[in-house]
Amino acid sequence: MDGKSPDGDLLTMAEAAEALKVSQVTVARWLKQGRLPSYRLGPRAVRIRRADLAVVLSPASRSEPPPAASAAPAPDRLQVEPVEPMPEVVQQLETMWQAQALRERILARRRGVALSASAEEVERAREKRGKRL
Repeated sequence: MDGKSPDGDLLTMAEAAEALKVSQVTVARWLKQGRLPSYRLGPRAVRIRRADLAVVLSPASRSEPPPAASAAPAPDRLQVEPVEPMPEVVQQLETMWQAQALRERILARRRGVALSASAEEVERAREKRGKRL
């Protein structure tokens, strides 16, 4: 075999990044997003056809809309249905609001002085216990 596929050269991620003048991280992200087609050789090796590099290239400005956008008819009105919140999310939000209200009541009762952190309380309790022993 001469090392070339019938569809063109197969490139590594590093070679594809160099050809597109982008980082390997960008190529990996495009592969993960499905923006760039790839092929697996074994469990880890990934190859990209040189012909597929054109998939991610697009002109910087266009004088006319792309063919795919003009082929689909625009809907006159979008139909949007209201979404019911999930009961567990509503419960979590209510609990959070109750906790916030409790915190505000405690702060008002303490005249704006915040509660000490629990770590400080634990440390004080350990010191007291150590002195008793």
